Amino acid sequence: MSINLKKVYFKKLEEYVGKKLNIVSNENEITIIYDVETSYVLQEEKEIFYFYCIQRNERIKIAEYYSEKEMETNFAIAIKGFFSEGIDYSGLEKIEGVVKLSDVNEIMKLHIGESYYSIMNPQKLKINLEEKGSNKYNIYLLGPNGECEYI
Repeated sequence: MSINLKKVYFKKLEEYVGKKLNIVSNENEITIIYDVETSYVLQEEKEIFYFYCIQRNERIKIAEYYSEKEMETNFAIAIKGFFSEGIDYSGLEKIEGVVKLSDVNEIMKLHIGESYYSIMNPQKLKINLEEKGSNKYNIYLLGPNGECEYI
């Protein structure tokens, strides 16, 4: 098996990150060079994807991904975090104080995109919002094995 990311994925990744990336790839490995001392490597071994940071020839494991979908999503989010100037939190004030879930849904559709979240319908590899009583909510990322990382 090999890492099966298409040129379209890399083009969208560069758009998502907001800059041109120095990408070197072969059948089982993708390297994104940050600078002379730092690069990020994605390798596949026995249908598991391993994500590393290499700094001054020291290899540090960042993550393991157990499906191609999980890898594509989380790899893009990580690369954006490493290569972007910072996360744009503009628009955050629009969601503060909103009470109706339908309004939250419209705001999230606009600023996040429907493929990244779910409201009142827990889905793996998405940010989930669920009501926990009157005007109280849980927000969490549901992992591939059902583990919750609360936000």
